[in-house]
Amino acid sequence: MWRDIIWLLFLGAGIFAMLACAVYEASKKRIKTETVVWMFVFSTVSGIITGKLAVFFLWDNPASLFDISRFYTASSGVVAGSLAGAYAYCRIRKLPIWKHLDLFALGGGLIVFFGRLGCYFRGCCIGKPSVFWQKFGIATHPFQLYDAANGLMAFFVVLWVKKAKHPEGALILAYLISYSAVRFVIEFFRAEQTFLYLTYSQYFYLLVLCAAAWKSKTIYTRLPEKVSKHLTR
Repeated sequence: MWRDIIWLLFLGAGIFAMLACAVYEASKKRIKTETVVWMFVFSTVSGIITGKLAVFFLWDNPASLFDISRFYTASSGVVAGSLAGAYAYCRIRKLPIWKHLDLFALGGGLIVFFGRLGCYFRGCCIGKPSVFWQKFGIATHPFQLYDAANGLMAFFVVLWVKKAKHPEGALILAYLISYSAVRFVIEFFRAEQTFLYLTYSQYFYLLVLCAAAWKSKTIYTRLPEKVSKHLTR
């Protein structure tokens, strides 16, 4: 039980960091804090639901779907649901979708960083057996730390993109491209069931990578045509 508590503390730190970054970015764009908070709540609830559904359909033990004490979710399902929830909220409120999604780009990497550190201390999401790491007293690849580093790297990638003028949507797309590309690679070191040599997460993040790369190319191609409309500071 104490492992779950530690995981929740790390996850809570990640949630706080993500929301704090979003509120800070919103203040610079004169977007109300209330809007950011409700968008966050809407996407979080949606992410939890789809994360649980992903567990039900993909895991060997669907009963874990109803085990509230263990907080089982699939990260790919959470990401898909969160994006869908944020998109739906913006559509319902008639808000600029890409402008508001960009608010959560910085925090996306931080919540992965803190969340995976929590996974490491909790002992879940383990990697495959490793001869190299056995020299240091670790029997498996520390996948959780690999992904934590991936989240932190995505955070700095977004910071780098943010320094220059960019079209709306560039920040969230930079996060999705950076994180998905590395996540696809490090999944090879994770102890997870596969289908045609790839894990379900790899299929998901490969799809996200391709979609985000295509959309990124699209918005930057249109940039010269609509400079005054799309450029942000």
